[in-house]
Amino acid sequence: MNTKTDSLGSRVLFARKRAQMSQTALAKKIGASQGTVAHIENGRNNETKHIVELARVLRVRAEWLATGEGEMVENWPFPRVDKSDFESLPTDVKEDIEDYIEMKIFKNKDIKSKSVA
Repeated sequence: MNTKTDSLGSRVLFARKRAQMSQTALAKKIGASQGTVAHIENGRNNETKHIVELARVLRVRAEWLATGEGEMVENWPFPRVDKSDFESLPTDVKEDIEDYIEMKIFKNKDIKSKSVA
């Protein structure tokens, strides 16, 4: 995969390929036509009103998509879970999830230490 990302179009193309998504599928998810996506990717459209939606669907940072600056993706460890969905959960549910993760980490460390001994 070509990783040259010096333009909006190349960044959209890179992120779309990374997401294993067709232009048609991406267009449908952002409420645009396939032609619009193609025009963005080939550089005909150097700006787009769809930046926020593109970033959300492609799971990349909108700033990176628009400008190429900063990290492509947010440092969020759960790619199948939208961070905003997690953040909207009640505090007690988030604490339960954190407890579960801590338990899994502890259990994994315990298994590793027994296999080394």
